[in-house]
Amino acid sequence: LQNETVGDPPRGADIGNPDSLWHVVTGAGKWKFLPKTAVILDVAYSIYDKDNGVLTGTDEPAYQDSTALRTYAGMAGLLTPSVTATLKVGYGRADYHGDEDFGGVIAKADIEWRATTQTRLNLGYERGFLDSVAANFYVDDQFYAVFEQTIASRWQLTLEPGIRFRHYEGYRRQFDPDDM
Repeated sequence: LQNETVGDPPRGADIGNPDSLWHVVTGAGKWKFLPKTAVILDVAYSIYDKDNGVLTGTDEPAYQDSTALRTYAGMAGLLTPSVTATLKVGYGRADYHGDEDFGGVIAKADIEWRATTQTRLNLGYERGFLDSVAANFYVDDQFYAVFEQTIASRWQLTLEPGIRFRHYEGYRRQFDPDDM
C-alpha cells in the first residue's frame, strides 16, 4: 500500500498554496502458485483537485476536478528460462464532476526475451488513460519495444521505439490560457 501527494507549483508568490493537488493511493498483491508464475492484482485510486482558472466569459472551471480508479488483474511468469510474459487486464473509471467521464478496459501485455545476461528485448502493448491539460483526459493505445544492451559492464544502451494512438475526450474549446 502506498500513498502519494503531488502539488503543481503555483503561478505567483504563494509557494505554500499549489494550484492543484494529486492524491494517489495504490496497492498491489502477488500470489506465486508455481515456482516462476504469479497472479497479480494492482489497484490505484486518485483524486485530482485542480484550481486553474475559468473558461473565458463564464465562471465555469477551466479544468474539472477528477477521481479515478484503476484495477488490474493478471499473470506474470516464465515461459522459458529466457522469456517472461506479463498480462494484466482491468477496468478504469474516472469521474470529472459534471463533465465527460471515462469508463472502460485498460490493459498491458509485455513479453521479454533475455538473449544474454547483458541483452534484453521487450515487446508490448498498453492501453490506459490519464488526465490532460488540453481536455478532461486522454486514452492511449501504445505499442512499444525496448532494447537494452550493457556495454563493457559500465554503460547501458537503451532504444525505445514505439507508436502511440492518443484520443482526447472532454475537450474544452473555450479555454483561454490568459485566464490561468
